[in-house]
Amino acid sequence: MSDEFEELGEVGDRLPGCRVPRKIEQLRQLGELKNQGVLTEAEFEEQKRVILG
Repeated sequence: MSDEFEELGEVGDRLPGCRVPRKIEQLRQLGELKNQGVLTEAEFEEQKRVILG
């Protein structure tokens, strides 16, 4: 499944205004940081709001 997101990211990088794949990747990384204990629940929620704008 990550390969699918990587492909979408590459397409998203070439299409002006297409930010969905980049946001998906950012959210995935954010979730990993939360799962690793790097971010608190509050920090996770705050950054998620920033990403989703």
